[in-house]
Amino acid sequence: EIAIGDRTVRITDYVTLRVDVEEKYDLALLPPEPDPFKVIPGKASVLLFPLSNFGNARDTFTFSVSIEPDPSNKSEAQPSDWNINVGEPNEPIEYISLNPGDSYNVPVYLVPPESLFVGDKAVVKLTVTSDGDPSRAVAAQLTLTAVDTKRPRPPENLTVIDTPDDQGGSITLRWTRSPDDGQGQNDVTCYYIYRSESAGNYSSRHTYTISLSQPGDNVQLTEHEVTFVDTDVIDGTEYFYVVTAFDGEFESEPSNESSAAPADNIPPPKVEKLRVQDPGSGGRLIISWNPDPAPDLAGYKLYYDTDISDGSYDGKDAAEGESPIEFDKDTTQIELTGLRNLLASEPDESLLYHIAVTALDMEGNESEPSTASGTPTGPELEFEPDRFELLRNIDTVPSEELILRNLGRRTLNFNVSSDVDWLQTEPEKGEVNPGSELSIKLRYTGDLKDGEYNCKLILSTDDPDNEEVEIPVRLTIDLTPPEPPQAVEVGDTLEGGSLMISWGRSPSEDVAGYLVYWGAEKGPPYEGSSDQVSATEFQITGLENGVEYHIAVSAVDAHGNQGPPSREITSTPHKLVSHSKDITKPETWRYGEIHEIKSDICVRSRIAIEPGVVIKLKKGASLAFVYDNSVAGTVERPVIFTSWADDSAGGDTNGDGNTTTPDSLHWESIKIAGEAKLTFEHCQFKYGGGNNNGMIYLTGGTLRMQSCLISHSLSDGVYVESGSASIEGCKIADSSRYSITIPFNQFDSVVGNDLSGERGVRLRYGNIKGGNMAREVVWENPGVPIFLTERATIEEGSSLKIAPGTILK
Repeated sequence: EIAIGDRTVRITDYVTLRVDVEEKYDLALLPPEPDPFKVIPGKASVLLFPLSNFGNARDTFTFSVSIEPDPSNKSEAQPSDWNINVGEPNEPIEYISLNPGDSYNVPVYLVPPESLFVGDKAVVKLTVTSDGDPSRAVAAQLTLTAVDTKRPRPPENLTVIDTPDDQGGSITLRWTRSPDDGQGQNDVTCYYIYRSESAGNYSSRHTYTISLSQPGDNVQLTEHEVTFVDTDVIDGTEYFYVVTAFDGEFESEPSNESSAAPADNIPPPKVEKLRVQDPGSGGRLIISWNPDPAPDLAGYKLYYDTDISDGSYDGKDAAEGESPIEFDKDTTQIELTGLRNLLASEPDESLLYHIAVTALDMEGNESEPSTASGTPTGPELEFEPDRFELLRNIDTVPSEELILRNLGRRTLNFNVSSDVDWLQTEPEKGEVNPGSELSIKLRYTGDLKDGEYNCKLILSTDDPDNEEVEIPVRLTIDLTPPEPPQAVEVGDTLEGGSLMISWGRSPSEDVAGYLVYWGAEKGPPYEGSSDQVSATEFQITGLENGVEYHIAVSAVDAHGNQGPPSREITSTPHKLVSHSKDITKPETWRYGEIHEIKSDICVRSRIAIEPGVVIKLKKGASLAFVYDNSVAGTVERPVIFTSWADDSAGGDTNGDGNTTTPDSLHWESIKIAGEAKLTFEHCQFKYGGGNNNGMIYLTGGTLRMQSCLISHSLSDGVYVESGSASIEGCKIADSSRYSITIPFNQFDSVVGNDLSGERGVRLRYGNIKGGNMAREVVWENPGVPIFLTERATIEEGSSLKIAPGTILK
């Protein structure tokens, strides 16, 4: 049977039919469900669009797909940012063939961009075209909505503080918005606030909800922060808080924890009518003010200072205490003491106390300061000394002065008294004008025995800082002098102009030191004295060399009593000058000097030797003159040539006491040689002659000796070998051999000498010449043995006259 149109024809026989059929192309395309379709940014989704071939012929269909973001999106993602295609990304589908009546779910794969915000939308459109009839094309579209699948990030930097400048009852919270609020996922719709009265102990139910669309009066929103004021709190209770973010589906982790306690921090009103008065009594100011009207007033603080250039009132160095001082709420007047007065010597405005008073409430809030200033004045006592040490000794009846000074600008009144009858004060009372001083005399009026006595001097004044002052007084009475020191000795320092004095201690027990006295005349009194010395030796300086000084020492006890002087001793200071080389340049040997000749020294220049000079020669030493010199002492101050060990001239120069004697250390000689002309007048030569020739040894030149002493020669006193000599008015004694050895023809030049007790004079070979050199020779040394040991000749024309009493051997 064949259906032809609306008729059915049964073919019973084989026939050939020709049927002309018209091809019809038709298709249907439906969008996926649901609409809108939720997508997750950054994650792939597959959309299945149902396609049906409603034509009567097999047909091939081609596809095209597009995406169009909603213009109201928060994200700025473009269509190109979407990854979308028909079929899988690695196996795209460009077309498909379907038989009539067949269907096919067209798969559209897409990945939304990650930059989408939750709620952003886009429309995806799939277009299908028939190849059999290109005019037959259908399209289906689907709305896509970006959805969230993760928790928002928590808010940050939560700070909780007592709300400033209020009277308590509120806490202010501030936090930084969640990174997903206005950025990131940008899906935060509100914040939850959790509160607790202990750290970390929060219930599962939040305390407050902060809606971003309807924040409320106690919420303030800015671009980056949220501020919330919690007014349901009790002052003094500490509250702990955390905050979370909520995006409609998910709640974030909590923020950091923070806490605060509400308190009243509005200060009371400023103190009114602050007044500063100077009572004039010194060191104080009276400060008063009106009561503060604050209902929760707790008290006041008073600040003070003399220097507020740094903005502070610390009060350092301005008074006895430190600023500030606190008072209760009932105090409205105080007396600030321990201040410094403006002194009479200071300019009027050089001292100013700056005062500030503030009010305090029960919460410790402090008002703005009220300020005033004032200057304290009054009497101000300064006195000296602060103790008295009175001494009654042999020489002194104690009398001292107490000096009172009024440094202030008000009159100072005073009274002075003591608790004993042996101390008198004058005046006992009175006043001291500003900037002035007064002397109060203290006198000892008793008759007490040796000992120590104590009392107190009571000074009463109207200076508030010195109303009553006790000044200790100690009286020492000592009327017993110490005994003199023992065994006083003196030594020449040989430094010139100084002597070293030493002594044994005084037997008295309370000796504090010693006084040394000296003078060129026997004392007391003496020309010079030392300061008190504690040692048992003292070097006197500044003396005149060669002058004999009289010296004594007295002891001084601890109370200034000076005992009688020791026995007087004498000594002469000298300066020691040593010679060990020949003298080739002019020199002056001064009085008071001791010249040490250490060896054989030749004098090749002129020496000016002052009277009184002592020349000491060491054993074996000699002094040879080859240059004209004249040595002249005086009767009072002869020039002395002697042994180094001779303590009788210039003192104990070698410092060995009596260990060595001069006759054991003979020096050699004073030699005159060449053509030198030597004159010795008022000179002494002792303990020489160690060369077996004579202490004065002339080998040439000319020697003239007058009024000299020659003694203790180990050989001849004078030995004239050659040259010419004149010896007149000299004394020669204690020579080991002859007093003088001289040529026969020169003996007449030996005149008026004291040679008693000596072996005499030895005459050596010589001629008294005649002819045109004839002369008359007279010997005038009666009683002196004359020894002629060699031939002597009186030539024709000359004569020799020998005085009576002459002994010629």
